[in-house]
Amino acid sequence: MRISVGQTLSEAAVFYKENFKYLMGFSFIWSVLMAVVNVSIRLELIWLFFVGVILAIIFLPKYFLAIMILINTLFDGNRVTLKEAYHQAEGKWWISASRAVVVGLIGGAPLMISMRVEIALPQIVSSLYGGIIMSLFYMLIPIIALEPLADGYLGRSTRMIKGNYLPVLILYLLTTSLWGFINSTVNQLLAGNVTALHIATTVYTLVLFFVFPFAETVIIVVYRQLAKDRSQTTIP
Repeated sequence: MRISVGQTLSEAAVFYKENFKYLMGFSFIWSVLMAVVNVSIRLELIWLFFVGVILAIIFLPKYFLAIMILINTLFDGNRVTLKEAYHQAEGKWWISASRAVVVGLIGGAPLMISMRVEIALPQIVSSLYGGIIMSLFYMLIPIIALEPLADGYLGRSTRMIKGNYLPVLILYLLTTSLWGFINSTVNQLLAGNVTALHIATTVYTLVLFFVFPFAETVIIVVYRQLAKDRSQTTIP
């Protein structure tokens, strides 16, 4: 099955509109946590930064799994609370966290290396490379969240998008990388202007509040398309 970028975005947009208030609920929790981390960095509050990071490590892996479960059940015509979805992700925290760390290290390698050797890496290069790597594992979180426990999650993720890497890459760049790139570029342009940076960060957080649940919805739309195609091709 060949994924259509336009059709996928359209289907996600319809779902987003129909479930807008419901999606904003879990987006609020995500935004608060990200705001704590961003504010701590801006104000150089080390203790608050570490609190935010610890909360992120403990909370986010299962939270992302719960979001996948929640959105998928909505597509099936059911409605569960975030708390119920969170409980359904039990036993998968370590799987999600460990694989996310591996993918994150691979995706962030150029940036870490450039910082080590003190070479200024263009933001667009870092964003594109990160998008290329993250797109390979685009199906990782929904596979962990929605399928039975098994080994080889990274391999299963890459195999699932076989033949659809380009549209997946485009979807990832449009719904995720683009906003991070814009935010980083604005921060560089406003370097030294504290007031403008605070305003820019506030605007970015507000935009992310609405974009984040849409990006997660797009992931589930892609997963459901590919999972349906996979089930059809495996039927004798």
